[in-house]
Amino acid sequence: MLSKSLIKHRDSHRPQNHAGTKAKLHTHSDATQTRLQHLMSSCITDLKKMSIDRHLKSNIKKLDEQYRDKIYDEIKIEFDGLTDILSPDDSSASKNRAQGWGLICALKSARHFLDNYEVTWPKMSLSAAINPRHLNELGASFQESFASLKQEERTLLASVIAPSAFKNLGIRLNSSEKSISNKTPLKNQDQLNFDQVVALLDYAHYATGTFNGVNCGMRAFEHSRIQTIADIVFCVQQPLTEALAVLQKKNAFLYRGNLIKGIRINDPGGPLKRAKLRTGNLLTIPHPTSTTSDPMKSYAQRGTHDGELVFLNGAGVKIHLFHNKLTMPDMEVLIPTQGMYRMVEPDKKNPKLNGSIERFYCQPVQAAHWGPDPPAYV
Repeated sequence: MLSKSLIKHRDSHRPQNHAGTKAKLHTHSDATQTRLQHLMSSCITDLKKMSIDRHLKSNIKKLDEQYRDKIYDEIKIEFDGLTDILSPDDSSASKNRAQGWGLICALKSARHFLDNYEVTWPKMSLSAAINPRHLNELGASFQESFASLKQEERTLLASVIAPSAFKNLGIRLNSSEKSISNKTPLKNQDQLNFDQVVALLDYAHYATGTFNGVNCGMRAFEHSRIQTIADIVFCVQQPLTEALAVLQKKNAFLYRGNLIKGIRINDPGGPLKRAKLRTGNLLTIPHPTSTTSDPMKSYAQRGTHDGELVFLNGAGVKIHLFHNKLTMPDMEVLIPTQGMYRMVEPDKKNPKLNGSIERFYCQPVQAAHWGPDPPAYV
């Protein structure tokens, strides 16, 4: 089990090469809390006022450098002062720490996202926003992975991807694959267009950071109603959502069974997350949920995450064929955002889903009625 001292070494949320003034250390918890609330409120207000225009990238950079270090330090002060980080905590202080942690994640990931997508107006299309360099890199990655596929896998992709998307990504189909791709629309079956394919390729790619940009952006909108962040990631989030809707109609891409998601449970958002994941709570997630169908391939098994959320009898869309060659064996399954789940007691009888890693379990809720309380977001 990782200790709370881990945060002292996890400085990835700090701006690099930034000489900003470190926040003053407070000795009284109320003063620290007031400082954190003030910083978050100011940052959220500035983000909401920000225009989506040609100055967006530089303005996000300035805002990130202005706030991320200071918010991080205030969270760290509070977190280091806790005597117990392993118990559920849904107090206002815990919620503020979790919100602040999500906010600096959104700032960092939005800044990186804008290196690959030149967003200059709200709700741009992916084709209009994507940096040509980034598109070329994704195209080269897909060319390599497509060439490595078995013939039946290539045929399957040919049946769901529009011919023009293959052409624009530099993929040359053989005569059989080309015939399948051309005939699919004649059968009144939907195919993925260029933007939808690129969104899948980018979201699934381990090295681009777009996964974090979309997820952190959608959480920031859900928790803090920051429309600016939602507008930034819209160019990928929207075609990604559309792509999953298309693939959900294809039996070959559907997966049903237990799904495992690696989660971070011992960071500053951990105590609130533990409270959200208590048995009996309703759970929904404001972005696609990345899981694996292979119990040995979750991020927790690799040591990058310290817990797992197990979706018992879950359902999702298999997207491993859109991965690059290196991570295709991870067998990623995306659970769309419409799902709702009930947290349940651990399944003690299933040895594949138990062990030294801390696990939480949920199962689908059949009825759409949520009851008097809103669902818990993680």
